[in-house]
Amino acid sequence: SVPFEVLRAETERQASVVLGMALRNRERLQQIIRDESIDCDFSPRGWLYLAHTESEEQGICEEVMLGAQHGQRIELWPRRKIFQEFDIRTDFVGRFVPGDGTYHPFKYVCGVISAALKSGVELYTPVGVKRVRSMSSDRHDVTTDRGHIVARRVIVATNAFTRELLPEMRSISPRQSQIMLTEHALDRARGRTITT
Repeated sequence: SVPFEVLRAETERQASVVLGMALRNRERLQQIIRDESIDCDFSPRGWLYLAHTESEEQGICEEVMLGAQHGQRIELWPRRKIFQEFDIRTDFVGRFVPGDGTYHPFKYVCGVISAALKSGVELYTPVGVKRVRSMSSDRHDVTTDRGHIVARRVIVATNAFTRELLPEMRSISPRQSQIMLTEHALDRARGRTITT
């Protein structure tokens, strides 16, 4: 069995890696939206995540401290502040990230595709990919239901279904999620995002 101290150090290292990747992805998303002038209803007015259990509340507290170590301003909001800002009663604290927010994913993807096509990217739809084999860092063989393609770069944008194309990534699995349309609802959050 592995000593607790070793496990703790490894989990902290993993958490730092994941947070660092998330921060770089957020910066890259914002840069692409800006550089390509993508109209995708981007609203970086802040994101409040509400804990709903004691253990999640503890995790939020640790996340705030980890964010500070990475130079990120993440605010810990007590129940009273959550009630004052949003008129929401909760039994636990929340974590507010200024500058985070929402965007319209379909509009964003359309904007990225449009920018890619303008820069010379070739897009093949609807083509089923059967296999991708990397021969080197600049040569990838792609077998499709329409034939064979050799490419310098391949973007795999299969999300939760990646494992069907790349079995070595079988730990990626689809999860159910919900989306709520709030376009016509009163915006009590003043453009900010609230999740739990």
